[in-house]
Amino acid sequence: MLLAVQLYTVRDLLQKNLKGTLKSLKAMGVDHIEGASGYDLKPEEWKALVGEIGFTVVGGHVGLESLVRSPKAVAEEAKLLGYGCAIVPWASGKNYPGGWKAFAEVLNLLSAQLQEVGIVGGYHNHAHEMELENGIPGLDVLYANTDPALVKAQIDVGWVNFGGGDPAAYVRKYGRRLNSIHLKDSVRGPEHIDVVAGTGQVDWDAVLSACFDVGCGYGALEMDNPPGNALESVSKSLDFYRSKGVGS
Repeated sequence: MLLAVQLYTVRDLLQKNLKGTLKSLKAMGVDHIEGASGYDLKPEEWKALVGEIGFTVVGGHVGLESLVRSPKAVAEEAKLLGYGCAIVPWASGKNYPGGWKAFAEVLNLLSAQLQEVGIVGGYHNHAHEMELENGIPGLDVLYANTDPALVKAQIDVGWVNFGGGDPAAYVRKYGRRLNSIHLKDSVRGPEHIDVVAGTGQVDWDAVLSACFDVGCGYGALEMDNPPGNALESVSKSLDFYRSKGVGS
């Protein structure tokens, strides 16, 4: 399983010093990143920059609004940058009269349009998908009503844990459609707090064993709000995941 960094983790630093922050990640031994274009750069410019530093883009998060506006443009950018799965990072079944099943129908339609250009769709969870809809977790409703050939799964293990679910069980349950996971440690409580990998409550031996067993393509380190110095937290977390065999 490849080890990547989701650039959202260091978004504030990227806004202040784009190239310098990317070089800092590279100095940590990071070869793979997850992140679509941005930071006031056109996709072609973004491709040139990350290529110059020596990164491979393994995936990208694409806002639902962008996907609705132009699935073709999203797919063309993904192909330009070299990744095959455009992942919707957030949605809510409560925004649809029919709940998660209704959103699943929308995601099927949008992902079918991506597939016409040679890209598959995907979905990344947070904690609210663990809430029950008619007695079933929303995430399970979503995947039960989407086509596995069109919509791949990116399991964020930290958010699953925070929401009360079993991350390893979810990796195994959706292993056949699993595109990737988000490597995120967490502690259950009234609010989500990011912690350095290995210091939270995620059972990493169980999660990573499941990932290796199902053949997960890559794991992207992500922290929504890294504790302390963001780059130091990333570096310590990378060391932890490498010690567990990720990226080797």
